[in-house]
Amino acid sequence: MAALLIVSVLAMYLLYLFSAGVQSRQNGFRRTVRANHPATSKTLDIVYNSYYIAGVTDKSIFLGNVTNPLHLLVVDRGLTSKQSRTLVIRDNLPVQGGQLSVQDSDIYLLDWTHHRFLHGNVSQDGLTSIVTDTAYFSDGIAVNQNSFILKKLFANGTQYVLAKKILQPQELVIDRKLLTCQGEGLFSIDGMMRYAPSSSILCYIYYYRNEYFTIDTNLRQMMHGRTIDTNTIAKIKVSRINSQKVLTLSAPPLVVNRQACVDDGNLYICSNLKADNENGDAFERSSVIDVYNLNTATYRFSFYVRQPNGEKLKTFQVYRDTLYGIQGRSLISLPLRHLTP
Repeated sequence: MAALLIVSVLAMYLLYLFSAGVQSRQNGFRRTVRANHPATSKTLDIVYNSYYIAGVTDKSIFLGNVTNPLHLLVVDRGLTSKQSRTLVIRDNLPVQGGQLSVQDSDIYLLDWTHHRFLHGNVSQDGLTSIVTDTAYFSDGIAVNQNSFILKKLFANGTQYVLAKKILQPQELVIDRKLLTCQGEGLFSIDGMMRYAPSSSILCYIYYYRNEYFTIDTNLRQMMHGRTIDTNTIAKIKVSRINSQKVLTLSAPPLVVNRQACVDDGNLYICSNLKADNENGDAFERSSVIDVYNLNTATYRFSFYVRQPNGEKLKTFQVYRDTLYGIQGRSLISLPLRHLTP
């Protein structure tokens, strides 16, 4: 019994040392953190933790659900009321996986099951297929009803590329150079596409390295920037399964940029790394957002989003100086106007 107690205490001590080591690890960069006012934030219970933010307009916040691609939750921007809707696909093809996005009065569904985009109006529940693609694409942005930016598999499935698909007249333009490989062309270049309709700028943010760039809607690169951390090379380990002719991650990768959004010329990145001048406890209790100027590719400042229930910020969008985010089963709003001098 005494031996078991000693082992238990030793295990807890080692766990403490590991935790302290993670919090005190030096990552080679510093943050300029501006204080926010959590008392001004609002919270709405949305019951389930499977929602994501599909879009924000002048009056509403639109939430999609990863477990039901056709479910749409509409919340007013004051977070006082919510309405549940079920979208209908007019051709009745079943959708097993997809992602919704809302831009002004337009709603799009990226259907991963049938490699297509569907379109509808936010005031109606019907969706009509407007883009189909026999080649696999893992992500896509609707520029408008006639133009789409896709992240597609290329070179026999060994590399991701960015492409633009135009419906009328039909055209597919593929760019093989925008996404820069580091050894292999899948995991090292994996990342997020974010679109700002007001400026027609698309931003690509890598998951595993301190890098991002912007392009216009014709795939012309406009700006290249780096985040404030020092991870220029993706820290990933890849192995090949020869029997299936596929690449796979052989160890958990170091995620640098966890989530992101763009708004009004700024890039907001939810970073996964603690700065050298940050308190470890404060970092663990919050989600930290780093803000970059997309016109100059420069770092501006950072701020914290508190985690009252220990829930990390899963998805977020900034719209007109307010951050809307999802933490667990809650939708939050946090004014940001006071952060800008």
